[in-house]
Amino acid sequence: MLRYESGKNLSINPFYVSSFQDVTPEHLEDLAVFLFELLSSELKVTKAQSVSLKKIQKYYYQLTTEKHSLSSFHSFLKRQKEQLLKSLDIDAAFFNMTNFLHVLSEYVKDGLYSFLFEINEDQSYRLEDKRLIVFELDEVKDNKEILSVMLKLIKTAIQRTIWKNRNEKGVILFDEPPYTRSVRTVV
Repeated sequence: MLRYESGKNLSINPFYVSSFQDVTPEHLEDLAVFLFELLSSELKVTKAQSVSLKKIQKYYYQLTTEKHSLSSFHSFLKRQKEQLLKSLDIDAAFFNMTNFLHVLSEYVKDGLYSFLFEINEDQSYRLEDKRLIVFELDEVKDNKEILSVMLKLIKTAIQRTIWKNRNEKGVILFDEPPYTRSVRTVV
């Protein structure tokens, strides 16, 4: 069950891979979509921005061999930002590193929502490995930012578990009991 509790992590690590062989085009695509959604930009993501971010992610995985996380990725970008775009032959017009780092800073270190993606002992929790996922949204319905993150995780769960695995039947249930007015999503 994914339930938001103030100050506690969600036990989700979108960056987790067990080996470099797991760094597939699908993983990079999913991760890029997730990161762009965290940015919550009002503008449509361009193909050039998407290609740039995937190149950067792949480079991160090539140079960082363990303990992959949002915080690790953010630190990597901060350390490499001066030469990163040049070394990957990415024009600065295609990827605004300063803006990207600034917005993601809210989810790392001492950012307002840094606790959401902190890694714990078992950082391998992956949505696609679970047979049943319950998203409890009661506690987040009044917090626009955290509700947005949870809805993005629901979208990711649907993409990774239902659409990609056609061999098993997928079911999505939305439950809103009349007394508590909660929303429950089961994937």
